[in-house]
Amino acid sequence: MYNFDMTKNIRLYLEGLAPLVVISMVCYMYKDDLELLNIAMLYLLPILFTATRYGRVPTFFVSLCAALLFDILFVPPVLHLTVHDMEYLFSFIIMITVGQLVSALATKAAKTKELEAGEKLYEAVLGSLSHELRTPLAVVIGATSSLLSKELKLSDAERIELCESAFLSAKSMQELIENLLASARFESGGVKPTFSICSIDEVVGSALLRVEKKYSKEAVFKIADDLPSLNTDALLLEQAFYNILDNAFKYGNNVKVEIESSMNDLIVKVCNDGNIPRDHELSFA
Repeated sequence: MYNFDMTKNIRLYLEGLAPLVVISMVCYMYKDDLELLNIAMLYLLPILFTATRYGRVPTFFVSLCAALLFDILFVPPVLHLTVHDMEYLFSFIIMITVGQLVSALATKAAKTKELEAGEKLYEAVLGSLSHELRTPLAVVIGATSSLLSKELKLSDAERIELCESAFLSAKSMQELIENLLASARFESGGVKPTFSICSIDEVVGSALLRVEKKYSKEAVFKIADDLPSLNTDALLLEQAFYNILDNAFKYGNNVKVEIESSMNDLIVKVCNDGNIPRDHELSFA
């Protein structure tokens, strides 16, 4: 539902009225050469323009203004708000009706497009989720099936190792699902960034500590002096670097992270000595 707020949405009404004013001026200059039917058709243009962009309420407003201007400027008696011919009254009704119909169709088309985009996003998330969950899910199933097997004679140390393996794989699946859901919410506009001044080395360093703890490895972390501050959403940026660093640790060794500045730019380099598996290239990119 459109919220009719003239103060908040004044720009929408002005942008809809602008082409109407231009067309009115042009038609009035050449009113002796144009028939009323042609002028009425030209008056539909700003109505259609508004209907396809700004919704039903601005469209109704522009349609009403168009009908009033058409009557005052061109319908006899000129410069009077009166209608002596029912044919012109029908023209006014048609202007308003066409505007509302086109606006409704435009709204429906926009909703259909959003729905299709949502379905594509859902399919992409589902495909990525099923692909990335295979390995940790196989580990969980393998470990739990071994623990439940009566044929295998496992020592306490072996049972603890299998339990730890299942726990770490389950935790990996949890992080993956949370990341994918967060990405889906962000893409759909469900997450609004909260901007604040932060330090890039603290953001990257926090993400790096989380990944180092996860893989029980350490990276080489180099930070240049006098790095500028950032006005950004620190939590979202940290999660983005966490995903990058997680891939760096997962698919290589000897991870190196360098932060430097060049002119007004910040440069963060993440390097390792590994290769991205071919079936992970798209998801990593």
